[in-house]
Amino acid sequence: VVATLNLLFPAAQLTLAWIFFPRLRQAVAPWLGERLGIALDDEDQLGARRLWNEADLDSDLGLLRVALPHIRPMMDAFQLQESPEALGDEKLIIIRAWWQVLVEPSREEASFSGYDLSEANAKVMASALRWNTTLKKLCLQDNRFNAAGYEALAAAARNSALEELHLTQLSSEEKTEALAQFMAGKCRSELLNLRHAGVTAEVAQVLSAGIRIPGHSASVKKLDLSENDFGIAGLEAIMEALKVNMTLRELCLENTMINHFGVEELAVTLRQNTVLRKLSLIGNNIGLDGTQALVNAARAGAIEELHLFELRPFEYHQTDPNQALAEILVGSFSQSELDLHFCCITDEVTQALAMALQYNQTLVHLRLDLNKIRVAGAKALATALSENRCVQILNLAGNALGDAGAQAIAEALERNRTLVELVLNKNNIGQQGTEALCSAMMTNSSLKKLALVGNDWGDIGLQVLVRSAYRSSLEELYLFELPRKEHHQVLARFLGGNFEKNELDLERSGMTDSMAEAVGIALKMNSTVKKLCLRYNDLSEKGFEAINRGLELPKRRTSLLSLRSFGSKMVSPRDSGIVIQ
Repeated sequence: VVATLNLLFPAAQLTLAWIFFPRLRQAVAPWLGERLGIALDDEDQLGARRLWNEADLDSDLGLLRVALPHIRPMMDAFQLQESPEALGDEKLIIIRAWWQVLVEPSREEASFSGYDLSEANAKVMASALRWNTTLKKLCLQDNRFNAAGYEALAAAARNSALEELHLTQLSSEEKTEALAQFMAGKCRSELLNLRHAGVTAEVAQVLSAGIRIPGHSASVKKLDLSENDFGIAGLEAIMEALKVNMTLRELCLENTMINHFGVEELAVTLRQNTVLRKLSLIGNNIGLDGTQALVNAARAGAIEELHLFELRPFEYHQTDPNQALAEILVGSFSQSELDLHFCCITDEVTQALAMALQYNQTLVHLRLDLNKIRVAGAKALATALSENRCVQILNLAGNALGDAGAQAIAEALERNRTLVELVLNKNNIGQQGTEALCSAMMTNSSLKKLALVGNDWGDIGLQVLVRSAYRSSLEELYLFELPRKEHHQVLARFLGGNFEKNELDLERSGMTDSMAEAVGIALKMNSTVKKLCLRYNDLSEKGFEAINRGLELPKRRTSLLSLRSFGSKMVSPRDSGIVIQ
């Protein structure tokens, strides 16, 4: 009997426990929930974990469903309005899974991707991250977080042990990981490179949350978002964040399909941001008005380099042309010489440069030769020259200004009083452009050197050029290219009316008939030359006649000429008073 009772008593205990214990747990669950809520309010981490584990809420969703309405902080955090009985198992599993992250200090990775979590869930997770000291990687892709949710998570991650906060997916694992480290506030690289990473408007919103947080991943100074299409919505999100960001120094947005709508957002941000120093927008459809807006905004802000165009220099430059152009656009270029020759510069680039020239006060020498500047670019430069008061040397050789471009430059010369040297060699300038430049020479008192080598001014244009040069303040007129430098400059001074010597030596100078025509015209105007040396030049009869015409004026018949050999030809001086050799 005793043995039987010894067996029956434990069996009865087990049977009663099996019958009544679940009911007891259900009855005690509200009390446990209240105690757990108090622990959460008091931020009693150890007490909250002990109560959760003692109640064994991990293994029984039904018990959690009963206790949850009494855990008021969790109800508020997850914004649970429905009755506990109406909560589905899916939502309970989400709550339980996140709590497991909180109470299991040994866990280093957790994933809640695709759980359809909302902003409220994000804030709960953010608060729990402050408790966890071991979690290193958290994945939360494909949920319904908004900007506030992203920001709450990023701010919490920064002050936790978390090293990677995955909120979205990029085109490569490497760049996904880089963004996750940045969002966790643990990016230690100076550059956050998201170039060609599949950044969408949603990804831009995620990124902007991290940018907005003061001091978040403070080591990141450069952000590259080039070759992505995040649209105007993504751009707006990033620009709003940059208005308050105090760490980024460089931003690269090349080939991101930014148009004039995006330019407005950029311009507002550039005026407000006080730390951004370099902005690159190469390859976007900004337009002339957009360029003007950005240039004005950059000058009002802290920008030191504004990269809007990609120059491709074909020769060595002492100063990087791209950097120099970016600096002069915002007024930070302090050198006196800007060398942009042979850089494939188009009218669009020239128009932007012209905007900067109107305000520049340091540039003296500007080289734009051997580029692709046409009429529109010439007109823009002409407008700038009308306002600029510091550029003294302008080289536009080897472009395609044409008559219209030359006429625009000529109009600017009538108002400009600082330009001393103008080079327009090989610009397809014809008679109309030549006549316009001659008219400008007559009114401009500062221009001393004009080069028009390789243009098609015609016979009439040549006469007008030389005569205008003698009647103006011009000192050197370069119309022809000579092999030897000394001959080149001597001829330029003679044609420019600034030759005061008695002897003009052009021996072995490679003189052609066209040059002889110009010399003949100048001889009629010159009153100082008494000896002309033209030996060993290959001139035809036409060249001889041109020289002779210059010696026909009666006033020059003052002395007897010695007739000398002129190559294989002979020339008659006709009592001009000039000795010809």
